[in-house]
Amino acid sequence: MSFKCSIRDEAWEFDHIPIAENEHIVSMLVGYNTDSGANVFVQAALTPYLDGEPEYSFWILQRDPYTGHEQHFLSGIDVSRFIDKSDRERILTVVLAATKELLETKRPKRVYRCNNDVAPPERALEKHYAVSRVFRDAGYEVTQSDDWYGKRVWLAELAEIAKNSRDAGL
Repeated sequence: MSFKCSIRDEAWEFDHIPIAENEHIVSMLVGYNTDSGANVFVQAALTPYLDGEPEYSFWILQRDPYTGHEQHFLSGIDVSRFIDKSDRERILTVVLAATKELLETKRPKRVYRCNNDVAPPERALEKHYAVSRVFRDAGYEVTQSDDWYGKRVWLAELAEIAKNSRDAGL
């Protein structure tokens, strides 16, 4: 697949896709497949996870506008096979902006997230550290667990909720 990036400037507009009461996706077109004509999107989402508390995730979605066929890319390894490094860097800026938009729109009290690849190298985790910075900038305290079956898990809590939990000894 050949990818053509269409990201132009930072005055981006995101599509909001409310799925259910506790599920929301923010999406933006970032390019297209020059071979098939399929559109390529960045998507960031909050989906139900534990007791109504959401899980955050992001991915690349390729969607054929003629057939409706969709393919999700969750792994950085898969994405690196068809999107070059400079375009991946530009796409990461969209992921971070989509994350900010999602947090500002939904403002969940607590959010879980996990990386997709097992035992990723440290450089592959850099995008997750950048996502954590977006959460912190949005007023969340972020904690990271030790590896769990080769994956990292993060918990983000609104700072006031985290402080109240600490004060209560929870």
